[in-house]
Amino acid sequence: MSKPDNFPLQTYIKQLVVSISPEAMSNLTSDQLIQLMKASDKTLNAAELMVAMLPILLIYPFFSGIVLGSVKK
Repeated sequence: MSKPDNFPLQTYIKQLVVSISPEAMSNLTSDQLIQLMKASDKTLNAAELMVAMLPILLIYPFFSGIVLGSVKK
């Protein structure tokens, strides 16, 4: 996939994370560096999971009703 429009949702979210250059790291205070170290990949993965699940959770009740209505007894 060469076009960013075709990327999956998780890849797009991963690209939103800002990478910090070494020049920017030198301008950070010690408290800011500690906060950056505390932020782990687990937090990012959990955010990706929630954002990816949200559309499914919102649409599922409507589709389950359609399926239940199509079953004849």
